[in-house]
Formats: sequence, C-alpha cells, structure tokens
Amino acid sequence: MQQSSNVNMNLKRVASTSSDGPLVTVAIVTYKSKPELPDCVNSVLASDVRVEIVIIDNDSRDGTLELANELAIQHENIVVINSGSNLGLAAANNLVMPHAKGEFILMLNPDTVVHRDTISNMLSILIADSEVGVVGPLNVYGDGSRCSSYQKFWNLWHVFVWRVLPYSLPRTMYDKWSRYREGEVLWVSGSCLLIRTALFKAIGGYDPEFFLTIEDVCDLCRRVKQCDYKIVFTPRAEVVHYGGRSGSQVPILSLVANFKGSVYYFRKYQGRIGASLAFGIILIGGAAMVLVKAMKAVAFRRDIERRGLRIYCSALWQFGREGLNIAISKRTEPDALK
Repeated sequence: MQQSSNVNMNLKRVASTSSDGPLVTVAIVTYKSKPELPDCVNSVLASDVRVEIVIIDNDSRDGTLELANELAIQHENIVVINSGSNLGLAAANNLVMPHAKGEFILMLNPDTVVHRDTISNMLSILIADSEVGVVGPLNVYGDGSRCSSYQKFWNLWHVFVWRVLPYSLPRTMYDKWSRYREGEVLWVSGSCLLIRTALFKAIGGYDPEFFLTIEDVCDLCRRVKQCDYKIVFTPRAEVVHYGGRSGSQVPILSLVANFKGSVYYFRKYQGRIGASLAFGIILIGGAAMVLVKAMKAVAFRRDIERRGLRIYCSALWQFGREGLNIAISKRTEPDALK
C-alpha cells in the first residue's frame, strides 16, 4: 500500500510539472482504419491523464484521413499528419517525434481500445522506476480472453514458428501458455507501448527499414536495453486489441514485409549467417505451406482456399527475389524493405 501511495504521489507530481500541456503524446498510425478509429480515439480522450493525440495516416484513401481531420476539428488536442504515401508502420510512427509535447509517447494501434486507467497504470511504472524505459500492458481480445503481447527471447526458432507455421497455431499456443506476470522482458507488443519521449528521440525512434513486422518493436526494445533501460510487461494495465485490421487490407504486402523484416532483423544482429538461415527457413517452410495450401485448394475447391494459395504464392515469389539480397548484401540499402 505504501509503494502504491508513493507511485500515485509521484504521478501527481510529474503531472503538476507540466500542467500547461499534455503528459502523454499518443501516436496512432492509420491505414484504412476508418471503422475502428473513432472508438480508439474516444477511449484515449477518456483517459485519466492529460494527452495529446497525433494521428499519422499512411495514405489510406478510404476516408480515414478525412475522418481524422474531423476529429481534429472537434478536439484541440488532436493533430493529424498526412504521410503522403504508405511509409510502413515504423517510419510513420517516427513522424510523431517533432510533434511530441508530452514527457512520454504512447504508440497505439487504431484497432485498440484503452480503459480509463490503462495509460496511467503504465505511466506509474515509468515514474516509479527511472531505469524502466518501456512499458507494455496486457492485451485482450474483444471477447476478453488474454492475448500474448510480449517475448523474453527472439531467435531463429521464432522465425519458424511465426513465419512458417499457420498463424493461428503459434497464436493459440502463446496465448494459452504465456505467463501473464509483471516483469522484465525482451520486448512488448507495439500495439500499445509507452516509452519516454527523450529516450525515443535519443535512439532515433523505430528503424525505418522495417515496414510491418514483429521485429520492428523487438529491434526498438533491444536498442532501449542497450541504453541500460528495462522493458517491462504489466498486467496491471489492459488494452483491448482487435488485431490484424490494417494488414488484412493488403495481405500480400503484409506477408512480404513480415518475411523480409525477419531476414533484416537477423542481418542486423547476427550478420549474413543468421540472415541466410532466416531466409532459408522462411523459403523452405513457405514452399511446404504452398504445397499444403495447393492440396487443400484441390481437395475442398473453395474460393477461400484458392485465394489463400494465390496470396501465399505471390508473397513467397516476391520474397524469394528480394529476401536473399537483404541476407547477403554487404550493406542493406535504405529501400530494401519497401
């Protein structure tokens, strides 16, 4: 009780030092997110801490940008940025930096809804311990069931599990077997991630070479750790994450970006050998998946099976042509993941 009281006192003290502005800047990157954006924004506006919201639209062209501008007209603490093209999630998130007035930045997916105390509960951990650089909350699905949103390790085994096996299998496995206890981890999900603004700027934000992948936030958190800060997962804060809304709009792009992001990540941290192994795991495993999907398409003769086969074949073909270059090139070119 005494510790909780001290944390609350610290929270009030920090809030009072910036009473003329937001305490937290919330960055929301949108891509064809019109249906879910209002619920996300309204939940943030109802938070028990002072916030500003920066919406970065990644060339949605479905009315999302227009909706965001309407919200900005209605609320003076909302800023809208038009990226002009689809920069990818990492690069778009970085656009928040010149606009961030808060002492902390919350990276938030548009397909999420926060509770009134979600942000303040995460914030209390950062304020209580100056050695914590990033905090991530418990993610739950729309039905309230828990969703694994952190990892303590990330290696080539994870490439096989998440990039080769059917997504529903590792998703179910990790959701069921994860220990949802507060503690230090390697990384937390980028769906809802709170970081110190000064730290985010100091490390240069996300690596823009990542377009849309798990490894973008893994890389971010690794670089935070290199600055001697801790990454903490906490079930004391909760966010509803509906998941996969934007990626489902462009399935081939999402698959290719995920594949290439995995190779780039291991190229960055384990050199050509690690990257080549990641490339081989994805390519061979992907070829096996194509065979399975082809057999299902022939056996069931359903449009959904044929469509899935076409998507996977196209993605694997594109990855085969581009992924090897990322793995073995002497220097990864700036546009290698675009």
